[in-house]
Amino acid sequence: MISRIATAIEFPNLHIKINSLPKTFSVFGFEISFYGLIIAIGMLLGIFLVLYEAKKTGQILILLSL
Repeated sequence: MISRIATAIEFPNLHIKINSLPKTFSVFGFEISFYGLIIAIGMLLGIFLVLYEAKKTGQILILLSL
């Protein structure tokens, strides 16, 4: 279920503004906010970028051997 309250998410330094977005949505009874979803996607992309760079420079073997 999507909440009826619309909101806008803005990232001023990136010049990104998303208008008329519901504040939350529900997945299997859990209320998830769109802002939290955007933060989680950014964190996952950052982790994948770090792992990609580590593999490219040969540092991934050091991380896996710990």
